[in-house]
Amino acid sequence: MLGIRVYRHYIIPDYPSDVARIVSDEGFGHNEYIETTHSLIVVTAPGPGSGKMATCSEPALPRAQHGVSAGYAKLRRSRSGICR
Repeated sequence: MLGIRVYRHYIIPDYPSDVARIVSDEGFGHNEYIETTHSLIVVTAPGPGSGKMATCSEPALPRAQHGVSAGYAKLRRSRSGICR
Protein backbone atom coordinates (compact mmCIF):
# COMPACT_ATOMS: atom_id res chain seq x y z
CA MET A 1 0.00 0.00 0.00
CA LEU A 2 1.94 3.03 1.28
CA GLY A 3 5.20 1.23 2.03
CA ILE A 4 5.02 2.14 5.72
CA ARG A 5 6.18 -0.60 8.09
CA VAL A 6 4.20 -1.12 11.27
CA TYR A 7 5.69 -2.75 14.38
CA ARG A 8 3.89 -3.96 17.49
CA HIS A 9 5.03 -3.31 21.02
CA TYR A 10 3.31 -5.37 23.65
CA ILE A 11 2.31 -4.47 27.20
CA ILE A 12 4.92 -5.56 29.75
CA PRO A 13 3.39 -6.45 33.14
CA ASP A 14 4.82 -4.36 36.01
CA TYR A 15 6.48 -1.89 33.62
CA PRO A 16 8.60 0.09 34.58
CA SER A 17 9.36 -1.46 38.00
CA ASP A 18 10.17 -5.07 37.00
CA VAL A 19 13.50 -4.43 35.26
CA ALA A 20 14.39 -8.14 35.05
CA ARG A 21 11.21 -8.83 33.08
CA ILE A 22 11.57 -5.69 30.95
CA VAL A 23 15.02 -6.71 29.65
CA SER A 24 14.03 -10.37 29.16
CA ASP A 25 12.41 -12.26 26.28
CA GLU A 26 9.06 -11.63 28.04
CA GLY A 27 9.62 -7.87 27.92
CA PHE A 28 11.46 -5.98 25.19
CA GLY A 29 12.47 -9.33 23.68
CA HIS A 30 8.81 -10.06 22.90
CA ASN A 31 8.45 -6.96 20.73
CA GLU A 32 9.18 -6.99 17.02
CA TYR A 33 12.73 -5.88 16.21
CA ILE A 34 12.82 -2.54 14.39
CA GLU A 35 15.62 -2.64 11.86
CA THR A 36 17.16 0.73 11.07
CA THR A 37 19.62 1.83 8.40
CA HIS A 38 20.32 5.39 9.56
CA SER A 39 22.35 6.58 12.54
CA LEU A 40 19.68 9.12 13.60
CA ILE A 41 16.01 8.22 13.90
CA VAL A 42 13.30 10.67 15.02
CA VAL A 43 10.30 9.26 16.87
CA THR A 44 7.31 11.51 17.36
CA ALA A 45 3.76 10.95 18.59
CA PRO A 46 1.01 13.00 20.21
CA GLY A 47 1.15 13.51 23.94
CA PRO A 48 2.52 11.52 26.86
CA GLY A 49 2.02 7.78 27.26
CA SER A 50 2.07 7.06 23.53
CA GLY A 51 5.08 4.71 23.66
CA LYS A 52 7.82 6.93 22.28
CA MET A 53 10.28 6.13 25.10
CA ALA A 54 9.65 2.38 24.87
CA THR A 55 10.03 2.50 21.09
CA CYS A 56 13.42 4.20 21.48
CA SER A 57 14.78 2.18 24.39
CA GLU A 58 13.59 -1.27 23.24
CA PRO A 59 16.04 -1.65 20.30
CA ALA A 60 19.03 -0.86 22.55
CA LEU A 61 18.84 -4.31 24.20
CA PRO A 62 19.15 -6.53 21.10
CA ARG A 63 21.75 -4.20 19.62
CA ALA A 64 23.84 -4.40 22.79
CA GLN A 65 23.53 -8.19 22.74
CA HIS A 66 25.07 -8.12 19.26
CA GLY A 67 27.87 -5.74 20.26
CA VAL A 68 26.37 -2.71 18.52
CA SER A 69 26.49 0.58 20.39
CA ALA A 70 23.06 2.20 20.68
CA GLY A 71 21.52 4.97 22.72
CA TYR A 72 18.87 7.64 22.66
CA ALA A 73 18.25 11.20 23.80
CA LYS A 74 14.90 12.55 24.86
CA LEU A 75 14.12 16.11 23.83
CA ARG A 76 10.85 17.79 24.56
CA ARG A 77 9.47 21.13 23.68
CA SER A 78 8.39 23.63 26.31
CA ARG A 79 6.74 27.01 25.96
CA SER A 80 10.15 28.69 26.05
CA GLY A 81 11.80 26.37 23.52
CA ILE A 82 13.43 22.93 23.67
CA CYS A 83 14.21 21.25 26.98
CA ARG A 84 16.38 18.21 27.55
